[in-house]
Amino acid sequence: MRRVQSTRSVHKHPGKITSFHVVVGIMAAAGLVVLASILFAPDKPPPPPSSEIAYQKRPNAEERELWGPYSSAPRPRNRNVSNVTQEEQYDETEEEAKYQFVFFGVVTSADSGEPLRMANLWCRRQMTEDEKADQDALVEEAKESGDVEKRDEAFRSFDEFRIRRSARTDDDGRFKITVPKKGEYKFNCDAYGYIPERDRMVIFPEDEEEKFQVDFSMSLGASISGRVTESGTSTGAVGVRVIASEAVRNRNWGQDAKTDENGRYTITGLTVGAYSVILNLHDSPYQVSSLIPSRSVDIDVPRQKKTGIDFTVEPAGTVWGYVTGPEKEPIRSAKVILCTSESIVSQALKAMTKQAPPIGDNTEKDGYYELVGVPLNEEWRVYVLDDDWAPQLSDPFVLTASQRFIRVDLFVPPGSNIYGRVVSPDGQPIARADIACFPGYSKFLSKFNTAHAFREEHSKQDGSFLIPQLPAGEYQIIAFEEGYKVSAFGEPVYPDGYSDIHNVEVVLTPIESGDYGIYGMVMDTNGQPIDDVRIQLMGMGTESLSASEMSTKSDELGLFGFMGIEPGFFMLSADKNGYAPVITHDVKLDEPTDIVMEAAGGVNGVVLVRETNRPPVGKNYRVNVTPQFVTGGSFLYEMADRRSHSFNNEDGSFSFSLAPGDYRLEARCGTLTPGTTQVSVTSGRETSGVTIYVSEKGGSIRGRVRMVDGASPRGAIASVVKMGGGQLADLVGLFERSGGRGEQVGSDGSFEFKNLAEGTYTVMAQASGYAQGRSEPVEVSFGRAVNGVDVLLGHGGSLQGYVMQDGELLAGALVTVVGSGVTKMGNADRNGQYMIEGIPQGKYMASAVQVDEIRLGSFFAPLHAEVEIAEGQTTFYNFGEEIGGVLEGLCQPPPKFGSMAIVVVHLPGEGFGLSGLDFNDLLGAYGEGSSMAYGLIGMSPVSGDGYFKIPNLPIGTFDVEVLYGSALALLSGQIQTVHAETITITGEERKYIEVKLPNK
Repeated sequence: MRRVQSTRSVHKHPGKITSFHVVVGIMAAAGLVVLASILFAPDKPPPPPSSEIAYQKRPNAEERELWGPYSSAPRPRNRNVSNVTQEEQYDETEEEAKYQFVFFGVVTSADSGEPLRMANLWCRRQMTEDEKADQDALVEEAKESGDVEKRDEAFRSFDEFRIRRSARTDDDGRFKITVPKKGEYKFNCDAYGYIPERDRMVIFPEDEEEKFQVDFSMSLGASISGRVTESGTSTGAVGVRVIASEAVRNRNWGQDAKTDENGRYTITGLTVGAYSVILNLHDSPYQVSSLIPSRSVDIDVPRQKKTGIDFTVEPAGTVWGYVTGPEKEPIRSAKVILCTSESIVSQALKAMTKQAPPIGDNTEKDGYYELVGVPLNEEWRVYVLDDDWAPQLSDPFVLTASQRFIRVDLFVPPGSNIYGRVVSPDGQPIARADIACFPGYSKFLSKFNTAHAFREEHSKQDGSFLIPQLPAGEYQIIAFEEGYKVSAFGEPVYPDGYSDIHNVEVVLTPIESGDYGIYGMVMDTNGQPIDDVRIQLMGMGTESLSASEMSTKSDELGLFGFMGIEPGFFMLSADKNGYAPVITHDVKLDEPTDIVMEAAGGVNGVVLVRETNRPPVGKNYRVNVTPQFVTGGSFLYEMADRRSHSFNNEDGSFSFSLAPGDYRLEARCGTLTPGTTQVSVTSGRETSGVTIYVSEKGGSIRGRVRMVDGASPRGAIASVVKMGGGQLADLVGLFERSGGRGEQVGSDGSFEFKNLAEGTYTVMAQASGYAQGRSEPVEVSFGRAVNGVDVLLGHGGSLQGYVMQDGELLAGALVTVVGSGVTKMGNADRNGQYMIEGIPQGKYMASAVQVDEIRLGSFFAPLHAEVEIAEGQTTFYNFGEEIGGVLEGLCQPPPKFGSMAIVVVHLPGEGFGLSGLDFNDLLGAYGEGSSMAYGLIGMSPVSGDGYFKIPNLPIGTFDVEVLYGSALALLSGQIQTVHAETITITGEERKYIEVKLPNK
């Protein structure tokens, strides 16, 4: 290219060095330095790999030692393997020394005569008539006297009869069981694949010295056999567990077997009866082919051999590997999760809807993990979380039918620590600020191809904070403190996963006044202004993202106002003695928001001490108010008016106003035992002459917690709860937990609860490794001690099966077990299979529902079943095999635009209680102690043409309610019942009802 030179004179003095020359020279020199650093600098090492991937079959024990992390590597940090004290070991030895007599024997096969190894035996001593009489006398005497020593003596008389002794046979089929005394014992014997022997009575003869022989001969009985193959092939599915359980409503016993290398199985030890043969694919490299893998089989005669009970399954893969630190040290107890490369938001949404919980595992002491049942022909990643290291994400991989096993080793980094301060604009430290650190906003919608971390911390007194162990990436640090604005973007940081970052400052600026006002008038139902009403404004401004709370009072014209408000979402509450409180959600900015209050009813009464019939002298006393439900009425509060009023009047009087409705009043005064009474409040009327008695003595409950295996009860927690009323409480044993008290039991398991109000209680206990236990109902009266209350803790049983609806297996379905004061929950896996363990023995109501149904605007039809759980056994139940009834109907006229109607089917009578229910988060009502899982039978919104339908209704009698109101009223708990009736479902029938709604 030819260079064109200008003929115009640019410099008058070509020899002079100008500032332009200096700048160009500096830039050129800097460029040369940079170029030199690039050309001559040593090569920068690439970042360490996050994972290594290879298609390999999972190893056996020897291969794990060979392939695993170096045996000389450092031990994992912060891991406390043992917490057994010398005192606990000594107690166990001391306890064992008490047992002097020995049952011994051998367990053999009645078919072959061969000894049976690993057979389980247990026995429990039976009372003689004299011992029973002596025990009754001791217990009665302890109850009468209240003497602690006599109480303990009565308890000790129970020990040998309640605690069972157990043993397991050795390779030669031999066993021995030590017992404390001679006498009559009840024996049970189980051997894998053999008919169990139950309740065999054996007497240890008095003329024997210290040993007595008891032998067992076990029969193989009838059998069921078949083959499990991979779908579309003749290849056998290896290692699949096949279970034959009694095909009765409460399935609580069965036998099982695993398929061999050809996919064949044989289940023995069966008696005459009807059986359900089902595949257990939990933790197996297979998936359900189509419907529930279950077959019905009848055994008609002893020793019958049923053959040809075959199944097909879909193959799945296995991911295994090791998790190690930077020095090849194995990481123990890290959580390993199977995930995809989809964005965080996408994976979270799937987990909240129909997707099952992710496949996961915890690493063993050598860092080994296994993820079984991974679907084929999909891209996957492995994610690792550990308390001592930064998270790690593997490279992507795919499993196929020809390559079903893959080894994925992950290397966790130490992570970057972020050190900083939270300060005000003038540099002053802000203490105790809440700090959130999360990935950059763009990461939430981007592909998940690097590890992410979420951290929550608090600033110290000097404003400093530490955010530990962040993996490499882009993060935002946001601080929250009352009175300060919150930056939506926060302070960005860019850790590399290895180096620490210092001197990060998060600056919070004070909230500035807004430019809007909220004002209006408070009036009664006749339009007259009400003065001196306490008005409270609560909400959140969208500019500062900060919650605000302000209060004022209405003037003599009923007017009120709040100035300096920023745009946002707000709620007004109005409260004045003599009027029912009001909550208003439709709050306007710079426009009037008027509030109409209804005259409340007055409640006047007195608190007296029962023993003296006089008011408490010189003591503050409190009256708590709890709304109650009315049978046949709406099961939602129009206003949840829960309050606590304090008084200190010499005559013990109290007075306050309540919204119309039924209430329970509870009086409390210092250490005195509380008292309760019921009142009904009518609008504009006084309810007078109410007397609530507190007591100087109260009642008490004494007892002990015992373990079914005879272990020490040290560390167990006992709590006393008052039983609730109503039909639901009677059916499933729910309790008023608000009055519950808990304490750690003594070294001998003893507990005592004092100052209990009159009523019916139950004592519940729990301990690590045991299922929750509970006592029988205990009636408590004033001034009387109830002794000898016993709570036995066992290991519980389990509930297992599949969830199917409309012919489709429901992955991720929520399964809940409710009863006897217990709520246990679990999710179905990708096969629609669930398992809930540690359920105390007893009868329960179980329900299953697809999680994405638990939201506003959807049909909500949980599946229900009554199940029975036995100690140490598994109950099998498949939801959806039995089709229930259907309720459908028409609401006329249909709801207008802006309003809603919902049809709810629930248990009849009082005690159900949907108070405070968030219809937009029904899942939240399925927590511990909730009656929702059983009480709510079904729900359906009413469509635009007035149609509704609720399927899967179980047999029984239920209440149907139609709730009507605006969407805002529904979410705030102010929706009203406009129609109620009772229906009876007798089977798989279809019921149709028509509902006439008010034309609003």
